[in-house]
Amino acid sequence: MGSLGIFGALGLAYFFFCPVRIISIKTFIHFDFKLDMVFIKEILRFSSRNYISNILQAVPTLVLPILILNISGEAEAAKYYIAFAIW
Repeated sequence: MGSLGIFGALGLAYFFFCPVRIISIKTFIHFDFKLDMVFIKEILRFSSRNYISNILQAVPTLVLPILILNISGEAEAAKYYIAFAIW
């Protein structure tokens, strides 16, 4: 059956194993879903600052080819971009 047989066998394995796994999770693991808002605020603050710092770190890489294009022209910008891509 080729690749269809492999895909079908994998799908059947997931189909038959899924109920077994759900029953075992409900039997052995008990979840307590409580949100720690203080922790969430701290993580949100850290994540947002990390995201902003990553954007600021990428700005020179994104802006410099545009500046070179505006100042030197297309040929020089192409040469710079090739050199920058290799570096």
